[in-house]
Amino acid sequence: MDGNYAAPAGEFDFIVMGSGGGALTAAITAADLGLRVLVVEKADVVGGTTALSGGAIWVPCNPVAAAAGIVDTPEQAREYLGHVMSNHFRPDLVDAYLKHGPAMVAMVQERTEHRFAVETFVTDYKPELPGAVDFGRSLGSVPYDARRLGEHAAKVRRPLPSAMLLGGMSIDFGDVKYLMSVTKSWTSFRKVAGLILDYARDKLTHGRDMRMTLGNALIGGLFKAALDKGVSFRTGTPVVGLHRNDNRVAGVIVEVGGQRETILASRGVLLASGGFANNEELKSRHFKPGLEHPTMSVAECTGDAMRIGLEAGGRTGAQLHQNFLGFPLSVYTRADGSSETIMHSEGQRSMPGSICINEAGERFLNEALPYNDFAYAFERSGCERAYFVIDERALRNYGFGPVRPGPRWLRPLDEFLNAGYLISAPTIAELAFKLEVDPARMRATVERYNRFEADGTDPDFSKGVSQHDRNNGDPTHQPHPNIGPLDQAPYYAIRIHPGNLGTYVGMEVDAHARVLGEDGLPVQGLHACGLDAHSIFAGCYPGGGSSIGPSMVFGYIAALSAAGRLTDAPGTDARAA
Repeated sequence: MDGNYAAPAGEFDFIVMGSGGGALTAAITAADLGLRVLVVEKADVVGGTTALSGGAIWVPCNPVAAAAGIVDTPEQAREYLGHVMSNHFRPDLVDAYLKHGPAMVAMVQERTEHRFAVETFVTDYKPELPGAVDFGRSLGSVPYDARRLGEHAAKVRRPLPSAMLLGGMSIDFGDVKYLMSVTKSWTSFRKVAGLILDYARDKLTHGRDMRMTLGNALIGGLFKAALDKGVSFRTGTPVVGLHRNDNRVAGVIVEVGGQRETILASRGVLLASGGFANNEELKSRHFKPGLEHPTMSVAECTGDAMRIGLEAGGRTGAQLHQNFLGFPLSVYTRADGSSETIMHSEGQRSMPGSICINEAGERFLNEALPYNDFAYAFERSGCERAYFVIDERALRNYGFGPVRPGPRWLRPLDEFLNAGYLISAPTIAELAFKLEVDPARMRATVERYNRFEADGTDPDFSKGVSQHDRNNGDPTHQPHPNIGPLDQAPYYAIRIHPGNLGTYVGMEVDAHARVLGEDGLPVQGLHACGLDAHSIFAGCYPGGGSSIGPSMVFGYIAALSAAGRLTDAPGTDARAA
């Protein structure tokens, strides 16, 4: 396996800044087309925020869904996106996405060891709109064997501790149903026992879990393909500027150990470094003030690409529906002072026996909303402080955040209670007192919600009406998979923030992923994708994987463009034979 972590300067056609899903897709495509490719990564490991993600992509009319017999058409997908994006619809970008998305998926399936699978429980996130489909556009990542990477496995960014069990065992969405019923089903017990035995064997022989899941699986498979195709890597190498030659971007300027170095790229540069979620100055310009905005973006996402892109003559895009990729997050601060940001997906928030309240002790949203919409509900409602409230039965059955489901002996709570992350009380009124909200109002909120179980409806916020909500609930709970009372003490609460997975504001690009200048013309030799590019969906989120999907598709497009193999004729992507 080839992999040069000390690649020489001046010997490349195409340089990629960043190493997430879009960056590696671009590198693989460009190498397949015969280009000499260098990936320059600021961190010491590869994968970026993609490695911490769920590893899903949203791509209509993809070949994996077609092979499963799912019917979809570009016209149907275009209609859906038109309704989702409304007056921000960009036909040139959407049409490029719908044209090249299936080809990108086919390339990954055919040219790498990574495999996608249809997420049969994931609907489009606006299933009520014309053109939506029940499932098929969201593809998940099949687990990948890290042994295939050999020594390079250590170069992939590891998942967050909260996303693993037993101090390092990776799990994917398919494992959750077995974990939730491990003490109730012999099949589930055997499945979980097998996972634990495999993990123990890996720990003994390799010192870590070798089963990559979710975003780690996606990065693992793409990284292996890039290495096999001769892509060179420079990690721990921040890009501080772009080299220009005759008004064309022709390389990057990097800085290592206080020394600057110019690396040339005859076909140009791709910005794919993950946005600016950790740049407070840029966030103050583009985020609504007054709300805490914890992020899941890795620390290296500080807006370097936007700075150097603007310096090279590029421009940021026009107004968006939303400026960040919203996600409900909590922050767990341990006894030693270290902290971890925790994601709360629909798979947690859609279960019976829990509600979300604001500082007044009242519900203010449908708890099962898609994550992007959930985060923006804070702004729409004016909520400044929120908590998820969960009863003992729901916590035992479903868990929440880092608190795992199962009997108490399997899920000791002391560490979470002592840290103040999990707040508990024997009654709703006492819990309200600890949360500093009105006890009478919070008790009335819970009592009203508990009455909804009788007919399984939520007249206040319509939780459970959408197929999206029902797919993420508990199908065994009757009469409704999402609605159930909070009536079993003790009661628990966790502080929830309108966090983000990244930023939507970026360099404006055209349908060839070329960065546009103030005159509306391409900046020669400069491309952008992912969160370094202005959101092609205008800050909307049509379905699960609507961040990594565009990143990979436009990374693919950028490589075709740089290689001179891009044509506007339908169905004629000139990929390597």
